[in-house]
Amino acid sequence: MADESLKETMRHLLRGDIWLQNYLRKKSDFRSEAVTIHDPSLIWIDDRAIIGEGTVIYPNVYIRGETIVGENCVLDVNSIVEWSKLGNGIYIGPFANLKRVSMNNNSRAPHRCYLADAEIGEDVNIGSCVDTGNFDGFNKNKTIIKNGAFVGIQVKFIAQPGGLVIGKEARIFPGQTIQVNIPDHAFVTPKVQDGIVRERIRENRSFKIPEHWKWLKTKEPTDPANIKLLFEEIKDLFGDVLPWLSSPQILLKNKSPLYVITQYGDEGIKMIHECIYAMPI
Repeated sequence: MADESLKETMRHLLRGDIWLQNYLRKKSDFRSEAVTIHDPSLIWIDDRAIIGEGTVIYPNVYIRGETIVGENCVLDVNSIVEWSKLGNGIYIGPFANLKRVSMNNNSRAPHRCYLADAEIGEDVNIGSCVDTGNFDGFNKNKTIIKNGAFVGIQVKFIAQPGGLVIGKEARIFPGQTIQVNIPDHAFVTPKVQDGIVRERIRENRSFKIPEHWKWLKTKEPTDPANIKLLFEEIKDLFGDVLPWLSSPQILLKNKSPLYVITQYGDEGIKMIHECIYAMPI
């Protein structure tokens, strides 16, 4: 009798082993060989999902619904992506949760974010522990974060009816609760008034340096058109923008162009133009 029970147990174990092998094979065959899955047994991917080549998926990742993940993305451990569309070169960090999110190329959402009903542009950096509050009791309101924006850690976005818009290349200081639309190139810091913390919005003070995960903020207002023209001119003359901006220049009294821009704004841009025109090329 004991022998029969043992045989039955072995049959169950064998069936289970075959089922597990088939399951792992299905996970391995889900995409092309160009997709890297570090442990197929510890992920769950919806049959409706589409995964692009070059993407790396770490353990304990869940991809649900009609989700599209572009090429050369990284989905780090314990992340959840649901009913979302990710472009190319996206990084989703550990414990991040995305639901109904559209995120464009080369953006990042590291570490413990909760992003829902959001539209995120290109080259956007989302700091750790950032949340989007989207439900007002009746509707789920959309949060839009435009290209090149930089969001500090522990920022809370509370979308009101009609939605919330964070402007292009805006920079949000850490730890704030944002409930109002932020203009393009604004630098946003906390402001305490009558014991209540509100946003202090300084327009035309925040700019992303092209092709780098680096922003600069200026003490004085700076026309975005002027700084864009300056960046284009620097790239044409010297190639990479950031190394030249960071290098001390004799004609600027051994100060770097980056320092001059951040201190003097539009006046600093004029000084840099004069420096460029005076340099022997």
